[in-house]
Amino acid sequence: MERRSALAGVLEPGVSGAVGSGGPGVVVSERRGLAIVRLGGRTGDGVLRAAVAEVSGAPLPSAPNTATEGKGGAVLWLAADSWLVVAPGRQAADLEATLRAMAPGCSVVDVSHGHTVLRLEGPAVRQVLAAGCPLDLHPLIFAPGSCARSHIGPVDGLLHALGDGSAIDVYVARGFAVSFWEWLEEAAAETGLAVENPENDI
Repeated sequence: MERRSALAGVLEPGVSGAVGSGGPGVVVSERRGLAIVRLGGRTGDGVLRAAVAEVSGAPLPSAPNTATEGKGGAVLWLAADSWLVVAPGRQAADLEATLRAMAPGCSVVDVSHGHTVLRLEGPAVRQVLAAGCPLDLHPLIFAPGSCARSHIGPVDGLLHALGDGSAIDVYVARGFAVSFWEWLEEAAAETGLAVENPENDI
């Protein structure tokens, strides 16, 4: 059974704020049904690296605050020897079991139920996020393929700048999803905000 979104009944398609002639500055869609697994192990473990490459199609990030993307999903660096493996179109229990089998001895925990993920696109995304985030979000600093945990408005979250430069995914704890959304809606009022139908990733 599909998990009920923490933003069900709150994040509704539509447009708000001061939308200019060029359209809304921020476009939001929720990514629902993602399989998200927290993975722990040694960066130099060849078995672990092979397992991650197999399930995601992407190499294991070794540099701090970087992410990799492949056909099977994305891998986000969290801390030394700790990552998030994010897989669209896959059941979380299957992803967890596969990684456990392929990389025995590593820590593998399904954290899908604890996250809400919003995809933010549009010309004003970095400007709006910067209003409540201490990170330098200039694209030359927080470049495509970057990820970092930070305070964002009233909550803590994880930002992932997609490798193609098209969007930033924001991961927040499920229990704080409404608080983040309310802040984002207010922060984007001057640039205009559009909400699109959710992206169902299963």
